[in-house]
Amino acid sequence: MTQQLFLGIDCGTQGTKSITLDAVSGQVPGQGAAAHTMINAATGSRAQDTRPVSYKTWTHTAD
Repeated sequence: MTQQLFLGIDCGTQGTKSITLDAVSGQVPGQGAAAHTMINAATGSRAQDTRPVSYKTWTHTAD
């Protein structure tokens, strides 16, 4: 049986979040989140450091 799933990803200022939604049942088989650290440049600019965000660093639930 094939599942139809939707994947939502939100990459915000302080972190990245994701959610998987079963299109038929409306259940959430998986979700995760990871915080970003900030890179502070010598010029005073700041940027997100998303390099540490990987499948190993996410807190998640899945069946």
